[in-house]
Amino acid sequence: TYIWGSEIPFRNPHFTGREAELLALRAQLQAGGPAVVRQPPHALYGLGGVGKTQIATEYAHRFDDDYEVIWWIRADQEDSIRASLVALGRQMQLKDLSLGDSDRSFRIVIDALQAGRPYAHWLLIFDDVTAPEVLRGYIPQGSGHVIVTSRITEWRQVLNTDGIEVKE
Repeated sequence: TYIWGSEIPFRNPHFTGREAELLALRAQLQAGGPAVVRQPPHALYGLGGVGKTQIATEYAHRFDDDYEVIWWIRADQEDSIRASLVALGRQMQLKDLSLGDSDRSFRIVIDALQAGRPYAHWLLIFDDVTAPEVLRGYIPQGSGHVIVTSRITEWRQVLNTDGIEVKE
């Protein structure tokens, strides 16, 4: 991994179980593959405290060799999504980013991810999404992968994906 986001939680040395969810997540992400131009994000949803963030964290650590960029986005507020994407653009050393123009800057980042330049293999984790309809505009298509964690169950309608339900 060339870019590892500073927001990614530390790996839990006591992580156990949840192999079924991790394997299901891996299979869904792999099924998209780099040849697929449009792919839905993969949502982990369930009640608060059941382990969605832990599964996403474990996934990032376990499969980090598959990605050039792994970036964690606190997604409970639209402002934090934008700020995180702009911060990713700075880490990617993208030109034309403007600190005063987040609308333009986050678009530059999305476009770079979609084009696979300078990194084709990326993983974005949108953690604790509260408004799936808002998130739609921030999900890049292309050769990377997207994981979403949320307590919200309406993923099928909003983002055209079934997701993986995480239970206690």
